[in-house]
Amino acid sequence: MRGRRSTPQTSSCKAHGAAFAVPTYQSAWLKTHHPAEFLAGLWEHDPDMYPRRLLVAEARRLGIRLSLAGIYGLSGTELKRIVAGQPYDSLAGLRTRAKVSRPVLKRLAQLGALDRRARQAQRAGGGTAPTTADRLLGLRNNTEVLVAGVRVATQTPPMRGGRRVVFISVDDGTGCVDATFFHEAQERSGPLLFGTGMLLIRGLTRRTGPRGISLQALEAWDLADTGSLPEAGPDSSVPAPTGRPRTG
Repeated sequence: MRGRRSTPQTSSCKAHGAAFAVPTYQSAWLKTHHPAEFLAGLWEHDPDMYPRRLLVAEARRLGIRLSLAGIYGLSGTELKRIVAGQPYDSLAGLRTRAKVSRPVLKRLAQLGALDRRARQAQRAGGGTAPTTADRLLGLRNNTEVLVAGVRVATQTPPMRGGRRVVFISVDDGTGCVDATFFHEAQERSGPLLFGTGMLLIRGLTRRTGPRGISLQALEAWDLADTGSLPEAGPDSSVPAPTGRPRTG
C-alpha cells in the first residue's frame, strides 16, 4: 500500500498510473515518428475508445490515406474488384469495372477517396472548380455556383400547382447540398435526374436562414460521363459561374 496516494476525490495506485502512462507515451512517439503505421494499427485493431470519424479526420489532417478494407459496407468481393481494376481515370470506370454499390460510392466520397475525380469537373466553366458544400454558407444569396457530388437523396413530393418539383441532395465529402429543380431545370437536365449516381449541378444560392442555404438548380450533368460535361467560354452556350451574386 506504500504505492497508493489518496485524495478526497479518488485513490490511485502508482502501478495503475504507470499502466496508462507507458502506452500513452508509446502512442505519442509512434504518432510523431510513424503516423501512418500508428493510424493503420488503430484502424485495424480499434479499441473502441474513439468514433471512427475522428480517426478519419485525423488521417485527413495528416495527409494519410486509409485502407479500403476499413470502409464499412465494402464487401470482400467489391474490394478485390476495386484493386484488380486499377488504375481508374474516371468515375465511370470505377463503377463499370469494380461494380461498387451506391452506398459504397457515397462512403468513398465522404472519406475523400473520390476527391481527384471531382476535379474533373474543373473542365466545366472553363476550368472553374465546383464550390464545396462547406463553403456555400459564406456566399451571398443568388450567387451562381457549380457543385458536384454523390447523390444521397431524391424527392418528388406532390405540389399544389400540379407541376413536379424535384429535390436532390448530393454529398461532396465536406457536406450535403440540397438542390431544387423546377420545371425549366428539369427540361434542361433530362432523365439523368433519376438514376445518375454522380452529379455536377449549376445553380443559384438561396439563403434559408442565418445557418441555412440551398441551391435553385439551373442545369445538371452526369459527372461520371466526362465527355458530356459542359465547356464554358466565348464559344459556349454555358456561361462560367462568376461566384458573384446575380443582378437583375
